[in-house]
Amino acid sequence: MDMETIRADGARAASRLLRPFGRFVFSTLHPAFNSGDARPTVELDPEGSGTELYSVKVSAYARPSKGKGVAIPGQPALQWYFHRPLWMILAPFFEQGFALDALEEPLLRPEHQKPGTPSYVYTEVPGVLVARMRRSI
Repeated sequence: MDMETIRADGARAASRLLRPFGRFVFSTLHPAFNSGDARPTVELDPEGSGTELYSVKVSAYARPSKGKGVAIPGQPALQWYFHRPLWMILAPFFEQGFALDALEEPLLRPEHQKPGTPSYVYTEVPGVLVARMRRSI
């Protein structure tokens, strides 16, 4: 996900290295909800119950983008982040004859929530995407 360019080299290598009927599995931050111009949000219930509503505000999914940010608090330098819509992530594999045969969007388990942080959003909205691909034979 954080490579400047996604080229067919990796997909070609995966195709060569897999045995017949082998599978290639990868995971990435969910491109719709956890990259690009997606922002976890917390708002109070408009009816005044004091309940917090967690969501993700997505303002630019379809447009590829890049920017620098902090990966780990205290790191000495900013790192590059690259956002691409899902079709751009999968395209090099499709071009090499792969077929998507499974897709999961796991949710953060409630015991991993940290009160007052955006982690609450990801108990209802998937923060990551896991894909399984096979070679078309």
